[in-house]
Amino acid sequence: MPDAMTCQIRRDADTLYLCLEGDLDEKNFLTVSYALAGQEINLPVKVDLARVQYADSTGLRALVLLQRQAREAGVAFYLMNPSEPVKRIFHTTGLSQIFQLVAHDTSSPCGPDALP
Repeated sequence: MPDAMTCQIRRDADTLYLCLEGDLDEKNFLTVSYALAGQEINLPVKVDLARVQYADSTGLRALVLLQRQAREAGVAFYLMNPSEPVKRIFHTTGLSQIFQLVAHDTSSPCGPDALP
């Protein structure tokens, strides 16, 4: 897994997707926290975590901030396809009760060709 976080935004007719790859940690806090900056957030936001294998408390905070941005815009916010290590962190911390986790969402455009 690379040290730097790669964030790519994809849109379709009814969803804004944030495709993440890398470690969700202190080094990448600003990259993730500001991933939606400058975006018109008028569609539900789905953050694809399939290519994130590690997250710490700072990385989780970045997701909380993204969720807040979506809530302030009045749209739904989902975390989708979390890897097993990340899913365990959400359950251990209790954040699985705060976030809407979608385990196997095949609608994501964040496949192998979605990230540089």
